[in-house]
Amino acid sequence: MAAPATDRGAAVYASQKCATCHGLNGKGNQKRALDSVGLTLTPEEIRLWIVDPVDMAKKTEPPRKTIMKPYTKLPKEDLAALVEFLAAKTKKQG
Repeated sequence: MAAPATDRGAAVYASQKCATCHGLNGKGNQKRALDSVGLTLTPEEIRLWIVDPVDMAKKTEPPRKTIMKPYTKLPKEDLAALVEFLAAKTKKQG
């Protein structure tokens, strides 16, 4: 039986070493924490940040100076699982 997409997304998050630049559940770089990303971005916006961060950074106010590389070579299934995993992150900051 295949693992749920969120489990696969967690595995993709780990294998791509996302925690080097992003924090989650108190681990990784907390300056760019993703614990509540699902509250502020739609799944499509999350996908676009992953595959085209330069263009997405230009759309922010003020424009962000991003250094995130685009993850355009992720397999379609891995990208979808990662987006679903991140979209489920709705921890309220407080």
